[in-house]
Amino acid sequence: MSTRARMFLASGGILLVAFLIAWALARRFEATPLSYVPSSFNASPAGTKALWATLQKLGFSVQRWQHPWTRLVREKGVLIHTDAVFDELLAQGNQGAPLREEYAQLGRWVDRGNTVVVYTSPDAIWPFSPERLSEEPEAVAWREPSARRTAARKEPRFSASPSPYDLLLKQKPDIVLRTPLPSSYTHGVKEVVIGESQGLKPAGGAVVPLIEGADEALHAFWIPRGKGRVIVFSTPSFINNEYCGREDNLVLILNILSRLPAGGTVFFDEYHHGYSQEFALGDFLSLPMVKVAGLQLVLVVGLLICSSARRFGEPIPLVRDTRRSVMEYTVSLGDLYARASTQLDALDYLYRHLRRFLTERYGLRSDASALEIRSALGTTKELRLAWEQLAGECEQRLESRQLTRRQFVLLARQIQQLRSHL
Repeated sequence: MSTRARMFLASGGILLVAFLIAWALARRFEATPLSYVPSSFNASPAGTKALWATLQKLGFSVQRWQHPWTRLVREKGVLIHTDAVFDELLAQGNQGAPLREEYAQLGRWVDRGNTVVVYTSPDAIWPFSPERLSEEPEAVAWREPSARRTAARKEPRFSASPSPYDLLLKQKPDIVLRTPLPSSYTHGVKEVVIGESQGLKPAGGAVVPLIEGADEALHAFWIPRGKGRVIVFSTPSFINNEYCGREDNLVLILNILSRLPAGGTVFFDEYHHGYSQEFALGDFLSLPMVKVAGLQLVLVVGLLICSSARRFGEPIPLVRDTRRSVMEYTVSLGDLYARASTQLDALDYLYRHLRRFLTERYGLRSDASALEIRSALGTTKELRLAWEQLAGECEQRLESRQLTRRQFVLLARQIQQLRSHL
């Protein structure tokens, strides 16, 4: 087997082993056709990508915020936050509850005149807590998570491959909320449609209701804070892809964003959904592609170690034939002619070759005399004179058979110069 064939065989074996291992690892993960993550990256019914695209087309400055809230310093505008859900934790596993310093920085950011719009989820893992924005006594708190929300933390509500019939059976009736309380936020809003939600019951504080539900529960209210405010909704279905375009849901969010300050931006909080731009070496090393690349590197290093003492291919002889260049051959041949004193033979060859070249060029007989060749050279006096002198000198030397090496070099140079002029 040739060396190239062995190299291709070894490379193909490495790629085949790496592919089989990657395929075996990929089979462990089950793809979910529907995602319940309320993220602007999600185009399924539970996502908020439709609102993201709509605001972009309406000319709003929109940005996905993929950093902790502690990075909110000079930015100004509206931050839209949707609570992380249990399914999201299972799907990605790299979320974390907002830290105390994040709440503190977010509170200072709101105090400067910015707005936070919060969409709580019945299945929230870490519900947004307005009372943690500060330690002031008038901070707002609402009731504890319901039993259904606690159960949702234990059992995921998605399956590996749900059928369309299962999805239809799991659908629950919509909740239509009519005649919202009059305010600048609900101007032009007659009714909104949301999914399943029990509403929120604030425990106290300066709360301004916007939309009421059954059993004295609120589905939307806002809390003044400094120069800004915090607006809370009971469910992400107010703005998700399924309900955003229904009834007056979009009008409600546009009324809120109409107070966006000049140069302000609408931020979609994606950091707490696991979409972070913060560098984490552990998260990077946990990526499947990084693991496969590391596996391939280990296989290549192992192959190099195993093959370091083995020879692939035929043995190469240590002594190789020495090859001479054309110039070396020419110089050696010229030196050989010089030592043999064959300058007369060399001059005879060069002179006859020049005569044959001139007779063929000007259409003369092969035995034409030097005078005939001189007449055929034309009206150039210098060229005819040079040929006359060169021909006379060469014929004289060849006839007398006396020629030194120096004279031969001069005549050979004159022959070459004459040929270059022609």
